Amino acid sequence: MIEDFGIPEIKNKVSDSGLLQIQIEDFFPKNELDFLDISEFLEDGILREKNFREKIKDFNWGQYQDKILLITNSQDSIVPLWAYFLIAGKTEGIVKLSLTGSSEENYEVLLGYAIENLNTLAYQQKKIVVKGCGDRTINPSLFMLLIQKLQPVASSIMFGEPCSTVPIFKAKNLRNNF
Repeated sequence: MIEDFGIPEIKNKVSDSGLLQIQIEDFFPKNELDFLDISEFLEDGILREKNFREKIKDFNWGQYQDKILLITNSQDSIVPLWAYFLIAGKTEGIVKLSLTGSSEENYEVLLGYAIENLNTLAYQQKKIVVKGCGDRTINPSLFMLLIQKLQPVASSIMFGEPCSTVPIFKAKNLRNNF
């Protein structure tokens, strides 16, 4: 159609380049998160150790199998740190990870966990662009962690936007190193 008017077809060189674009925020493990409100183990907002221990002993922890468990406290009650530690001990071998607080409070911890546990099979011998701009500011250490995770499997890694990237890594068995 465009050729009929003598206008050259516009090609998207980025999509034709075979570059795999990665947005670091996409690794955040949303589907794996589950929440537990510690206040359900309290009595009138007070932690009574004996009763607390009995309640967590009898609780069905299997419902959190293979989840990342965020333990919150919806009441304005003081809960000693050891109470969270007891729950973490009860969930050992059941959950992937136990944390206290909200997903927002633990954003970088959860993102780091997801990167550490990333299955790199889909990135084997790929040309990867790790996008630098996103919806939120990300700690540079997380970008470094991602690069270190991908470098053993990628053919090349660049940082930035596909139209303006900075070369980070190119596998040695390929010609023209950066």
